[in-house]
Amino acid sequence: MLPAVFSGEVSKSDGGGVVAIASAATGGAMEIAMEFHGYWNLPCAVKIARELEPFNILWLEEMLPQDNLRAYERLARLVRQPLCLSERLMTRYQFRELLENGAAQFIMPDIVWCGGFTEARKIAALADTYYLPLCPHNCGGPVQHAASIHLAAHVPNLFILESDLHSHPFEFQTFPLDRDFPRQDYLIFGFEIDDLLRIQNITLIMDLDLACEL
Repeated sequence: MLPAVFSGEVSKSDGGGVVAIASAATGGAMEIAMEFHGYWNLPCAVKIARELEPFNILWLEEMLPQDNLRAYERLARLVRQPLCLSERLMTRYQFRELLENGAAQFIMPDIVWCGGFTEARKIAALADTYYLPLCPHNCGGPVQHAASIHLAAHVPNLFILESDLHSHPFEFQTFPLDRDFPRQDYLIFGFEIDDLLRIQNITLIMDLDLACEL
């Protein structure tokens, strides 16, 4: 599958069909955020974006690899949909280049990968000077989820906070989902962690290690 992905062999029936079904299910009222994991080259990314023009696309996330932000500048000029970038950029200095070239309309730092809570806060403030909304990337488990909620509550330019309950259902079983924000007197970024989860799930243990560095 990967050789086809990188060579740009796009299946309109497979890819476009899924988007069409999702769009039709809500009568076109739901905005659809598209994630591309940095798999595509520039011509293929443009082709995909043009095929998606009939749909209500919120953003195109990470269509290209993240090591050449000038290529994203070119992509932004060639497509109509907003670009969202990027969970894989590290520190405010890489985000500075992105903001200066104007490629992205949505800024998506990952609180762990970008350098921690303080660095994410600085990136949010930098994006705010360009009047750009923040959409924190958040796919690392319940501790990162709680930390990201604190970040989201603290920045003035929040647009949306990502969550990944589908990939981490067991880890989130003790996380409060039926109210706005967790209580501030809980342990570790706003909630208590069940000891059973610490033992049974290595992903959560790794997440705890990362949280200690924030």
